[in-house]
Amino acid sequence: MGTKIRIEDAEYTIDDLSENGKFRLALFKFTEQRLHELNNLQAVLQRAKNSYVEVLRREVLADKAGILLDD
Repeated sequence: MGTKIRIEDAEYTIDDLSENGKFRLALFKFTEQRLHELNNLQAVLQRAKNSYVEVLRREVLADKAGILLDD
């Protein structure tokens, strides 16, 4: 029994795909992996952005109040 792939509600055996189909499947898998990586990168960058905004907010408040608010 070969490896299967589900497309919508149907299941297909990968070994039954043509060479072109296998190539397209490889492209699909690459795309899915890349999207996952980019989503992870977006989450990391969003966290960094939030951190920078918080540091800038503290800097502005410290300048206005004349006191240092660092932890």
